Formats: sequence, C-alpha cells, structure tokens
Amino acid sequence: MYDYPTKTNERLDLGALFDTPNHYQKLKWGRLFEKPAREIENEFNLLADAKNFIQRSIAENTFGWYNKRSGNLDCMFCFIGNVTDLTKVGEAFELIKEFDPFFTYAIVHQKKDGDGCYDIFRFSRFSYLEHHNRVYAPKH
Repeated sequence: MYDYPTKTNERLDLGALFDTPNHYQKLKWGRLFEKPAREIENEFNLLADAKNFIQRSIAENTFGWYNKRSGNLDCMFCFIGNVTDLTKVGEAFELIKEFDPFFTYAIVHQKKDGDGCYDIFRFSRFSYLEHHNRVYAPKH
C-alpha cells in the first residue's frame, strides 16, 4: 500500500465508496436505498462519523460530508426517486455547481428496470457523467 497524504487517502476512499466486490455488498446497498429517506440519512450519518466527516443537510434528499479538518465539502449525495423528472435530475447538477464538492453521488431509483434497482452515478471534476455501479434490493 502506498503512503499517500491523508487528503489523498480520504478521496480515494470516497471514490470507492460504492464499489461492491461481491453480490452481498450490492444487496446491502440496495436494501438501504429502499428505506425511507430519513433512515438512509441516519445510516449515512453513522458512516460519515466513522470516516471522520460531518454530515449536513443541503437540500431535499441531498446531504453532504464535510471534512472535519478543512471544513470543505468533500462529498455530496443526491437521491433521485424519479429519474423521469428532469427538474429533479437538473437540481443535482445545480447543487454541484453551487456547492462544488470534490465528489457527488447521485443514487437513482431505476423503476423501469424493476423495483429495488438503483443506479449510482459518480460526478467529479474528472467526469460529470459517470455510471459507477448498479445495486439491487433483495426481492421480498
């Protein structure tokens, strides 16, 4: 393992947040994403604390992780329940423009592909249109 500066390690960790090395991990994220927004935000708050970030609400269904050392917004999470609502999709890009986080994840419920199917898009200065992963909630 390379000995990168702390800031670089934090960003590498954020960039791999939704990497899923196995099917169980995909189901774990999918199970979380099908919960009510408040529960999702609470779970992410625990994760933020474990990763040494402070979580703050930014807009409806959007919150951010602020770096405890610098105070910078390192990562923003936008949950888009209806991907056919262009206004909601556009709001994610407007928030990126306004808050300028290093990473933004848009979690999109892909209802057309079946209940419990979620696409995760990762936006950064390197790419504002990157499909990162697809996860599924377990079938009931």
